[in-house]
Amino acid sequence: MPSEARAGVDISDNSQQAALSEEIRVYTDAATASHAVALAQAGLHCASGSLVADDGTAITITLKAPVDIKSDILKDANLAQAPINSAQVWQASGEGLDILLVLVQLDQSLL
Repeated sequence: MPSEARAGVDISDNSQQAALSEEIRVYTDAATASHAVALAQAGLHCASGSLVADDGTAITITLKAPVDIKSDILKDANLAQAPINSAQVWQASGEGLDILLVLVQLDQSLL
């Protein structure tokens, strides 16, 4: 689903075997952003899947059901008034990988 604007950053530390990827997408309105969230949720509605490593090999992962974290985010005094529509986190793991996928809808933006 194309967004009006998109920005992101990838950070990695090979010595720590750690990486962080962040992306922000802005849609024309909150309804369109909600539709993008629904598509992402549908795509993550499975118990397992595979990722492709940099060398082209497939890595099998298991994916746990999403956890709603909206109320946890809103407990932070700095975020209590933020227009957060939804917030979920998925945990995936496999072959030495531990992955957290976080999706937050903030009005017409996805973080």
